[in-house]
Amino acid sequence: MNMTKTELETVLRSLQYAYGCIENRTVEEEKKIEAGINILRAELAKGEPVPVAWLYWQSCLNDDGTQTAPWIQRCTQFKPDESIINKDITPLYREQP
Repeated sequence: MNMTKTELETVLRSLQYAYGCIENRTVEEEKKIEAGINILRAELAKGEPVPVAWLYWQSCLNDDGTQTAPWIQRCTQFKPDESIINKDITPLYREQP
C-alpha cells in the first residue's frame, strides 16, 4: 500500500505527538517510536520539501453569511481548507524549496 504525502505527514505528526505524551515508556517503546519517526522523515525527504506551517487569512462569518470581523492573518501547523472564511493559504518552509 502506497501512502500519499499528506497521509505520511499525518502519521508523522501523530507519532511525534504520541512520543511527547507517553510519560512512562520503556526503552524498547522509545526505540520503536523513534525508528518509525525516522523512517517517515526519510520517506518524506525523498520528495519535495514539507511545509512546517501554513499562513492564511481568515474571516468570521455569521450564520447568514455576513462578516462579523475583518480578515485576520493566522498561522497554523496544519493546512486549512480553502473556504469562504479561509483564503490565500501559503505554505511556509524551513528552507526555500
